[in-house]
Amino acid sequence: MRGVIDSRFTGWVSIIGFYLMFSVTGSMAETLTITSGFVSEVQDLPPQVSISGPGFSISQVPAGDCCGHIMVVFGVLPVGTIQNLSTVLFLGGVLQVNGQQYEPANSGPGINNALSVTAPAVPIFETSTAPFVLSGTIAAVPRGHPSGPVTNFDVVGAGTETVTSLVAMADSPSGQQTLAFYQAIRLDFAAIPEPSTWALLFSGLLALGGYRLVRRACYGGNASI
Repeated sequence: MRGVIDSRFTGWVSIIGFYLMFSVTGSMAETLTITSGFVSEVQDLPPQVSISGPGFSISQVPAGDCCGHIMVVFGVLPVGTIQNLSTVLFLGGVLQVNGQQYEPANSGPGINNALSVTAPAVPIFETSTAPFVLSGTIAAVPRGHPSGPVTNFDVVGAGTETVTSLVAMADSPSGQQTLAFYQAIRLDFAAIPEPSTWALLFSGLLALGGYRLVRRACYGGNASI
């Protein structure tokens, strides 16, 4: 039992340590953490965008402007098929950071503004849901100045992905089957722990580990905690 607890402790310390290391040594671009809002898209229609976080927001653009796209997760599948819900979000809209308005840069070396949405595989029904984690970089320019200076923003977020399908009986190579026809996708964002919260937890776990080592040294490995 002690071995299981110790291995879990070591695993959590490794995961949190990696997170903190990434937070410190990752990109120097400003990080935008999405804590609320949603992005939704019905097939063949522009997406709806309304997301925000500390010091920034991204909202729907006026009609006629580019407002992004969510890659289709699947086309047609038999109901119950296990399907990975990971996708890619090309985020558009008006980006407001600390009172300054930006828009996604449309061209330039290495610019594609693709944000990765990582989600697990789940059975496909009329409504399928899964947790997701979003990450990527947006290259932005001052709004109304497409040739203006480019500013990079690292974007992170997490929440629940919902995929809606039209379920109907249809002919297939295997005969009549109940099929799911992809219709829409929605990403609902929720608050995620800040790096400072992880740092506090990490320091607590280190203190607990040190306490256990001291007790073992004093009691010859017979400490119960």
